Amino acid sequence: MARALVLAEVFGTPYSETPLYALERALALGSQEYRIFKVGGAAELEAVALFGSVAGTVGTARVFLIAPTTGDMRASAAEALAGAVGTLAREGIRLVIAELPDDPCFDGMRKLLLEFGFQEESRVDDLIRDGVALTFLRYEIRPQ
Repeated sequence: MARALVLAEVFGTPYSETPLYALERALALGSQEYRIFKVGGAAELEAVALFGSVAGTVGTARVFLIAPTTGDMRASAAEALAGAVGTLAREGIRLVIAELPDDPCFDGMRKLLLEFGFQEESRVDDLIRDGVALTFLRYEIRPQ
């Protein structure tokens, strides 16, 4: 079911490899670098957030993908993002990053991240291909 949600978000795009790899690693290993936060039951999974610690860093994690970011289950996707960030906060993570191609297929995820409080940190023009930048978003977790 998680695979279906991820595929629905990235199928037919040139960007499916990384989220599918992250999903497979999260399901197979359950490591700190590749994790999944699910919203909904096993029979009716509504949304997922793929996230994990950034290898070699202290206090930094990343979001690979949130799905779905459009349609009726968008609120569930926001809940999955909040759950993933909450998990990271409890573990002492201070910075969460997201790297997104500046491509319309990621508009829903970008909007969701910005609404949550992520801010655009930087971008590298034409990195993905001509006319498609790579955008870096960041979210700082404040100690409570």
